[in-house]
Amino acid sequence: MVFNRLWASVHNRVVSTQVEAARRRVVTASERPITASGLGTRLTGNRIRLDRMTAVWPDTVVVVFHGDDVQELRYPGDVVVPPVFPRRTPTYVLPIATGPVTVDVETTNAATLEGHRIEQVIIRLSLHLSPRDRYRVVSTLVAELGKGMEDFLLRQVRIEVAEAVESAIRSNRLADLRRNGLQQVLAHPWLPDTFAKGALIRDSFEVRSVIWPDLDAGRLPPAATTGLRLKLDERLEWIWKQHVDTRLRGIAGAQAEGGSTVIAVPVIQLAQYETERLREEYARFYEDPALALIAIARNSYQDLVSEWFRRVDTSPGRLVMVDDVGEDRPLRINVRQPTPPEGGRPAEQGGNVGTESARVALSRLLPHPRVEFIGIGRT
Repeated sequence: MVFNRLWASVHNRVVSTQVEAARRRVVTASERPITASGLGTRLTGNRIRLDRMTAVWPDTVVVVFHGDDVQELRYPGDVVVPPVFPRRTPTYVLPIATGPVTVDVETTNAATLEGHRIEQVIIRLSLHLSPRDRYRVVSTLVAELGKGMEDFLLRQVRIEVAEAVESAIRSNRLADLRRNGLQQVLAHPWLPDTFAKGALIRDSFEVRSVIWPDLDAGRLPPAATTGLRLKLDERLEWIWKQHVDTRLRGIAGAQAEGGSTVIAVPVIQLAQYETERLREEYARFYEDPALALIAIARNSYQDLVSEWFRRVDTSPGRLVMVDDVGEDRPLRINVRQPTPPEGGRPAEQGGNVGTESARVALSRLLPHPRVEFIGIGRT
């Protein structure tokens, strides 16, 4: 009995002291100037090993792991105590923000009702985790995804917002969108109030930027003619047709050296949410969550390869020329070779352009017998 009273006294002093200190830190942080980016806190912190007694901060819940198992959820003011013998079975904690989190979502090439394409829309949202069932959804998602919960939830937000923006623009004429303003059009009824099956609740949103099409263009440009003859992988084409209506000129994929790439050439550039949806489907097909999908709408081999180079290489300025001398002969890609370190060996020609899977996928897409990378020394 004496021990219990003593522990309760210590417990109350620790909780009140730590929570009050946390509150002071939160107030101090809120009084600081907002950074240029304007972005709020992250959704999750780092998973850390618990080596001392600590209290949960305001606007935070903590998932407690005993070993590798999710044990319980702790709330603001709760005290989390490390095990008596931490070396035998260590305890870890993962803090989750329950306060507002700010996310920017970019949508590109969304088409209006009459076919005008809006080059870019940037939406900024303020979100918070749903408190339903006292944040039990957090325990469920962390048990399934670990710290990947944050990436999963924010990816769902970006997909669902981009899809809502696409649908709103596709259902309106350009003149109406400009007259009413995209903010007002999205507010009712297009932009959802919740995301990721209700796990996140929208507090507010703001249309930060819109790049409207050139109104002086008058009418839509005529359909472009093309001499491209590309290969179509039937399995990848079937998956494509299940999810988007845009016609394909060619599609190919490859897995090599632990990576996966799919290259698709549609007749018009896809919207961002369509590209992300397809990437997830091809990732399942190849059983590679990190798969890269490169969707390029181009009308010539030179333009196609130039854009492929820009997407896969960290220094796209190294591309000198794409030498297309006919489909029955190799397609040559002239590349500036990086200067080797003193005493080092020169890089293999083409071996440092993108990934192996990106190069193999390109060779499978093109009709040329092979693709050759020609290294050109720096002058």
